Amino acid sequence: MAFLRYTLYRILFVLGAAGLLYLAGMRSFLMWAVAIVTGALLSYVLLDRPRRQAVAEIAAHDPLKKKRREPKPDAASAEEDSLIDSTLSDNDNRERSEEPR
Repeated sequence: MAFLRYTLYRILFVLGAAGLLYLAGMRSFLMWAVAIVTGALLSYVLLDRPRRQAVAEIAAHDPLKKKRREPKPDAASAEEDSLIDSTLSDNDNRERSEEPR
């Protein structure tokens, strides 16, 4: 509901800016371009709280949020990790024994 309210406010800002430009005598394609830019800027400045509510509402209903889990390592991955760890520790031990004292 917050997203729809925020969208409605933004549309009203654009239409309001277009109405004021129409009354000021601008009656062309340029009127709509200026109205859209003006409405976007006004909504960014004046609608901070509705924008935050809309973003929070969208984030709360993220369908992919439940699917984001850490994958469980399988046996092959665990064995590979242990081989790499043992190889690295062997290399570290060799380097330490070769250092001059």
